[in-house]
Amino acid sequence: AGRTYKMAPALQPDKDGKDPPAPPRPKPKLPKPTAGFVQARKLQLSTKPFSSPPTRDELEKTQKWAPNANLASTFPPNGSIPWERFATSDKPLVFNSTSYTARAGTYSFLWGCGYDCYSHRTQCCYPVAQCLIRSGAGGAEWASVKEAGFEAMFEKVLKTGASPDTPPSLLGLWYMRGNIAPPETLFALHDAEWVKTAEGGYIGLKHQSYNWSADATCWGWLWWRFRPAAPFRFEVSPDGKWVNVAGSQQWAYLLQPGDRVTNAQESDATLASWVEESKAGDWMRYSYDDQAQLKGAGGYMYAWEKIAFLDDEGKLKLTPAYQSFLVDVERAKARRAPCGTGCCWSGMQATEALTELSEVQGWQIAPPAPIATMERTMPP
Repeated sequence: AGRTYKMAPALQPDKDGKDPPAPPRPKPKLPKPTAGFVQARKLQLSTKPFSSPPTRDELEKTQKWAPNANLASTFPPNGSIPWERFATSDKPLVFNSTSYTARAGTYSFLWGCGYDCYSHRTQCCYPVAQCLIRSGAGGAEWASVKEAGFEAMFEKVLKTGASPDTPPSLLGLWYMRGNIAPPETLFALHDAEWVKTAEGGYIGLKHQSYNWSADATCWGWLWWRFRPAAPFRFEVSPDGKWVNVAGSQQWAYLLQPGDRVTNAQESDATLASWVEESKAGDWMRYSYDDQAQLKGAGGYMYAWEKIAFLDDEGKLKLTPAYQSFLVDVERAKARRAPCGTGCCWSGMQATEALTELSEVQGWQIAPPAPIATMERTMPP
């Protein structure tokens, strides 16, 4: 026998001829958020999204010189950077390893045996670091120089939207060559929100969370995961030759044609092979020994070397400096013991260990640049 189906009554139109509204769907039952999720959401809502441009008020605040406590006595906060004084200041053209050896003593907690507790390749808490990295905790993307995807990561970084006012001399991907402060190695600045100043310089707000690599170590993961949400402030001089970083005593100088960087003493050449390879277009990051007089530009000095960029057709191009980066990684691998210890190293050997690089780097790729709806030139 055939089955009998009971048809649902058809919906009848209202008196005005319109179909009645469909019955509301039941709301899905959502799980109760954990306390950690609630706290993370509060933090997210209280922080300005990294991808959005700063407001007019924020830009006007960044126009004002805001030095940190160490610099305020030299360049008062109610003024501005006296860029005209830099024309006669000392340039960072002589490298002296004194600041390296001083830091080596600080970073090696067990200095007598040269145990490496805090370098680009430290094995301290290494299993913990690998668990965090392999689990994907924190959202970073990790790549090794052994993998084909390592250079593909460069393209991903460089193809994130660039601010239209990025200073041309700061475009590209940069290698902090000779930087012994782990765990940062590679970075880009095109994703900062750049504006032109009335004097002809530039001010950029850059979040370290994006397009700024971290080493595959415990310290690297922690530094990457908990770095401050507040942006770094970069200010470029009107002549384009100088940069101040974060309102601090960190400066950078753009090497000009004819500039030649040298080592202060012969032993420095072993530690800083990059010095002789420095060339016009590289940036020298440094601090002054005498900040008030802008003299002694050799404090904690290293180079920003461009290792990759996009050509006019948007294709990735690698520079000779990229080969220097690979050589520095291979040199480190050849010299290091698996446990990360150089028992009874000399002071120079322990200092050299700080320049050895991690072959694995972690990134968080910046989001596409926002479409700015504001006037991009700062008012006078």
